[in-house]
Amino acid sequence: MRRTALNAFAKMAQQNTPKTAASPVIPIGAARTAPTLPTTVVPAPGGAPPAYADRQFARGRPVQLIAHRGGAVEAPENTMGALSRALQLGADGVEFDLQRTLDDRLIILHDDTLERTAAPFSPLVAAQTGMDEAAYTQLIQTNVNFLTLEEVQRVDVGSFFHAEWHTERVPVFEDALHLVARFPGRKLYAEIKTGDFQSADLCQKLVLKLQPRPEQLWFIGFNLEVIKHTKRLLPAYPAMHVVHPRIPVLGLTEDEFVSMALESAQELDGIDPCAVPTSVTPRLVDAVRSLPTEPGAPRKTVACWVWKRFPETDMLENWRYLVNVARVDAITTDRPADFLKFLEDEFPASGGGANAAADCIAGSGDVVDSAACSNVDRGVDTCESKESSTPQQGAHSPSNAQAVVVETH
Repeated sequence: MRRTALNAFAKMAQQNTPKTAASPVIPIGAARTAPTLPTTVVPAPGGAPPAYADRQFARGRPVQLIAHRGGAVEAPENTMGALSRALQLGADGVEFDLQRTLDDRLIILHDDTLERTAAPFSPLVAAQTGMDEAAYTQLIQTNVNFLTLEEVQRVDVGSFFHAEWHTERVPVFEDALHLVARFPGRKLYAEIKTGDFQSADLCQKLVLKLQPRPEQLWFIGFNLEVIKHTKRLLPAYPAMHVVHPRIPVLGLTEDEFVSMALESAQELDGIDPCAVPTSVTPRLVDAVRSLPTEPGAPRKTVACWVWKRFPETDMLENWRYLVNVARVDAITTDRPADFLKFLEDEFPASGGGANAAADCIAGSGDVVDSAACSNVDRGVDTCESKESSTPQQGAHSPSNAQAVVVETH
């Protein structure tokens, strides 16, 4: 009954979500299959026993701020510009989505095609890509699992938000790993999309290669089996199950929802439900935190995510509820700048976004004093002010950007 009700909700949400291409439009090249990588468990960096994440809240905050897709209301989602900007502002972490390309690269993209965030076809796009309108349309409507990284990165994925972001291209996972390494104490929430075990295997391969700090990399996802698989491959790295909201009209009781959450969190490091009060209750939070953990490990984490289908989840009153009543550990928000203002106003001791730039490491131990790295890993290894990364007021500026944000996690 529990799973049936949530599955019914997930199906309803999918039916009401803007659709991308249902199947590959073009195979641009040879047969498009990808081998499954070996599933060897990766130890903690340096061969040490699994290290548990340090989950102390940055700068004394009562809750951790995680910028959803880098702050999708304030910058073009899932771009390096957005991720850099959010960390520069003072977010404790950034959330993004991982998709897999034909040539086994993990890219940061929410949808399974480029169509929604691609720049509209224009003479400039034709000059940049060398494609006519028909070929360009075909490209952006093709499932990215059937495109190479080179094909994916032909496309401007910033201009849909505002023209000043026209240089943004789809990043790869390692771009985000390199970025967060320059912000000690910050973290990534990497969501593995579409129940893709192959993507989990690719995550393992990349982690083995780059050895990111476990406290700076969390894996999340809606598919419980994929996230459990990821945790088995990478036991040193925290992982959480993302859960659809509990909608009472669908017949799922609070008892059933809490029981399901405990079942999900048992083998993982916590739970990540939708930030509606019917889901995130003090009872749920206390129950998950009471689960036993291994000796020396911290208690289970309760994060939560906002959803544009329920806009009240990302508004002031709900933030107050989540922090003061439910007492969650982390909130994933599309509005990091506004959330920082909320923290500054209501929890002045936390410092909000103050001194965030001091956390940014620009190179080998060089601390940036007054500006942070908003162009890190975008081909520019210099730092610029926050203003230069903030969209101008206009059709796709922050105040009007909600219309272009997809209504899923």
